[in-house]
Amino acid sequence: MCVCGVARHCPGSAASARVAEMEAWKGLSGFLEWLPVADRTAGFYDNVITTTDWRVSRPFFQVGGVAGGLKQFFQVAGSRLQRRVEAGTGAKPVFAAAGIPGTVGAGSKAIWRELAPLLLPSRAFGIWPFDGNLGEILAQHPVVLAEIYPRACYGLALGSGIPCTPIAIKKTNGAHRRSALCMLSTAHWVKDLAVTIMDGDWAEDNEDDFDALVSAAALLRLCVTRPDLLDGPDSLGSSPEVEGGILGRSGVTFRAKNERCARRGSLEKEASA
Repeated sequence: MCVCGVARHCPGSAASARVAEMEAWKGLSGFLEWLPVADRTAGFYDNVITTTDWRVSRPFFQVGGVAGGLKQFFQVAGSRLQRRVEAGTGAKPVFAAAGIPGTVGAGSKAIWRELAPLLLPSRAFGIWPFDGNLGEILAQHPVVLAEIYPRACYGLALGSGIPCTPIAIKKTNGAHRRSALCMLSTAHWVKDLAVTIMDGDWAEDNEDDFDALVSAAALLRLCVTRPDLLDGPDSLGSSPEVEGGILGRSGVTFRAKNERCARRGSLEKEASA
């Protein structure tokens, strides 16, 4: 998952930052306005290792090998570290780049570097939800960029119904990928809608193609059966123009951690059968 959006208190915040560095950030109100400026800020993409070095203009960090490392960064950064959609899904904050499982900072940095110079007044693509709701953007652009969450997509593609619950899959394990793809190919909605699953061999071979295929299947299912849940209110951050959102999030009900672990355990048993 590569994130598009930051916590609503991050752009324009002067706390924990050098005043001179933040001068160019004053008055920025949205992610698409903020990103090109942040991209030009010296050291913005460098990982900090200690909480004393963290500041808004150097927000990416590597969690050290000590207990409670992530919690320490939360204590320093507070509400500038996590978006509502991350808190609601249990996802790691965008600025966590290394040191613990499940970080997305490295991938987000990569796409932000590519995206920043393309954010011109006139462009051939739209970005959801910053450019409006999905219908409005598709009416103006043939290509739409949007953030997704693989665990949510696994649930949308493999669940028995919608709304669904998220599913955790050990996608680095070939047996688990094959098990999930088998579940997808035999899913009732795939048969009911006469969907043809293509490029399954690629999805079996590596986790990136696996994520691409299952996520595409999940969004197709939503588009056809529950389009109202593609970009519903629960898919958005508390300030969508800053925080962005996770496409399809409204179709997923996130449960307690012990329930998620139980569901993952059932998938692991199927993969080893």
